[in-house]
Amino acid sequence: LRGAVGPNGSWFKWHRGLQTAGMLVALVGFAAGIASVSVHGGTHFSGAHQVIGLVVVIGMVFQPLNAVMRPHKPADDSPPPTKRRVWEMLHKGLGWSLLALSVLQVALGLQLTTSYEPAWLLAGSLGLYLAFLVLVCVGAAVAVARSRMAVGKRAGKDEDAELADPAVLGAKASSTE
Repeated sequence: LRGAVGPNGSWFKWHRGLQTAGMLVALVGFAAGIASVSVHGGTHFSGAHQVIGLVVVIGMVFQPLNAVMRPHKPADDSPPPTKRRVWEMLHKGLGWSLLALSVLQVALGLQLTTSYEPAWLLAGSLGLYLAFLVLVCVGAAVAVARSRMAVGKRAGKDEDAELADPAVLGAKASSTE
């Protein structure tokens, strides 16, 4: 997302907004699942769907707490300290893992709806789920492409600045003579 939505930290605003919206949707689904099991007289957290849902919710709650504990980047352009790199790996790794688990979670949940809901609701839910997956994949592809273009532009800009530097031009001219 960093290279896809613009400069000056706007990626973080998008990231935080999308994560908050996703967490709210997941928490509503979690509450609905608990209520459904209670109404139908089932046992809470007895199957794969229920256990994965609990793991995803706990992980989602941990992510913002993890973000608050984030070590800051150095003020200069020096490489980030080890604590920061470890934090980034943990935060990103947990985030991508939770996304993968949530995809599995929704698929398992759709299988459960066949015993409770009419067929049209299952078909509609599956359609929405597939549309969501397509949007996630397209969004990720666009973000990666824009990020690569931004990196290419920065690299080109640095190269151009170096070429225009008289000291560099003089050094290159003297090295070719």
